[in-house]
Amino acid sequence: MSVSWILVWRRWLIGSFDEDCEFSLKHDMANIAEYYAHENGFWVAVVTGRDGTERVVGCVGLDSRTQENKTQSELRRMSVSEHYRRRGIAMELIKALVSHARERGLKKVVLSTTSYQGTARSLYKKLGWAETGKIGLHWFMRNLDLYTLERTL
Repeated sequence: MSVSWILVWRRWLIGSFDEDCEFSLKHDMANIAEYYAHENGFWVAVVTGRDGTERVVGCVGLDSRTQENKTQSELRRMSVSEHYRRRGIAMELIKALVSHARERGLKKVVLSTTSYQGTARSLYKKLGWAETGKIGLHWFMRNLDLYTLERTL
């Protein structure tokens, strides 16, 4: 494969990533309360500082719109602020999401992550998710793999 072909593909993928980010900022992240209402859910972790101000330090969403099978949903937007990691915040957010999914009668929650989120993948496995797929994207970025995981409820 020629170098120019690889550069074209890489540029296309970067453009696709940028478009996906732009789409997310204009859709689900533009109005979280509306998008994640009803069947879905969105949770935030808040801490109160010594001065009494509250700050959002983590979030996670449950999105059924991404799934054709209506007995499953997708864990999306999982994030914990770098300064608040390893304090159990992600675990509590995921527990809330799983509890909500069970209450809705869902049978499965799926997610995707990359090889760059090894700590997150370990946490998901610890909390009952199993890897169901792995796609190597090494042609795009060295050591980049995309993993799919699922948890039966």
